[in-house]
Amino acid sequence: MSFIISRFAIQKLIKNNKSMERNELKAKIPHGYGKIIAERAGTTKQAVSQFLNGKSDNVNVEMATLEVLAEINEKRKALLNRLK
Repeated sequence: MSFIISRFAIQKLIKNNKSMERNELKAKIPHGYGKIIAERAGTTKQAVSQFLNGKSDNVNVEMATLEVLAEINEKRKALLNRLK
């Protein structure tokens, strides 16, 4: 038995997955970091907000967001190691 999935259903699944990923990113970004991400991406805070809310696809914003989150995680780990 084979299942036929409509194009619409596939697009909806992809959109929902992107939305979940962006919501996870959004939850990890500290307050005020939208400005830093915008500066890194060479765009506006509004463009960052639109990306995180799933209203636009901006590769520069995505990469800047991931870079900032990676730096935050590295700083946290370094500070935690200092406490040991």
